[in-house]
Amino acid sequence: MFRGLLDGRLDPMSSHIGLIEVPPQRATEAFLQWAAPLKQSRGVELTTEAVRGDIEGVLRRLLPLTSGGARRYVFVPTASTWTAYFDNGHLGTDVFPVISLFAQQLQCRGMHVVAVQDTMKRRTAGVEKRYGAMILEVYGPHQTEWLNFIRAIVAMNDGGRWTFDEVGQPFPFEEVDRYASPRIRDRFTFDMLERYVRELGLFPFEERFYAASAENPAILIEKHGPILPGAREFMLAGDPE
Repeated sequence: MFRGLLDGRLDPMSSHIGLIEVPPQRATEAFLQWAAPLKQSRGVELTTEAVRGDIEGVLRRLLPLTSGGARRYVFVPTASTWTAYFDNGHLGTDVFPVISLFAQQLQCRGMHVVAVQDTMKRRTAGVEKRYGAMILEVYGPHQTEWLNFIRAIVAMNDGGRWTFDEVGQPFPFEEVDRYASPRIRDRFTFDMLERYVRELGLFPFEERFYAASAENPAILIEKHGPILPGAREFMLAGDPE
C-alpha cells in the first residue's frame, strides 16, 4: 500500500528525497563551497537561514516551485546520523548532482529515494496525472563500475511503458525473487522500497523521522539574483496562488 511522505500532499517536493550521512551543517558547508563559485560568476548570491518546525512547515519554505533550475534548497536533520535534502525544482528534488558528489567529497554514504504513485490511469477528478516511480540509489565515497553507485534499483513508468533496472550487488535483505515478476511494476513496489530503507536504518516516509528543532534546525539556502529566461513559478495543487 502506498504511503508516501505526508501522504503525498506536498508532492512533488516530498516524493524525491536525498539523504547524506553527515550533519546538516557539514552538508551546508559542502553545498556552499560547491555552489558559490558557480553562482558568483552569474551574479547570484547565496544566503542561509535556520528553519525550525515539522517537515511540512520546513518544506513549505521552499515554495514556490520553479522551473529552469531550483532556487531554494534545504538540509533537514533527522532522527539518525543522516541529513535529508530537498530543493524547489518543479519536478521534484534533483538529488543526483548534490548527493553523489558529496558522498565522494565527504567520504560518506548518500542515498536517493523516490516514491511516486502512478496516477496516469486515474479518472478521479482533481487527481494530477503522474508517471509512477520507485527508486532506491545508494552512493559511496569511491568510484564503482558505474560512477559511485553502490546499488541502484529502479521501477518506473517511462512515458507509458514500465521499465526495471538494477545496478550493483544486492544487499542481503533484498527480495531478489521479486525482480522476475511478470508485471514489471511489481518488481519493486512501495512496500519493498520502504522495507529496504528501513533495513538501512532510515524512515524517510515518516514525519517523525525529520527532527528540525531549536537546537538543531534545518538550514535553508536561497539564491538571489538573475533567473533564467522563461523560468516559471508554481504553487502546489490546492494551495492559493
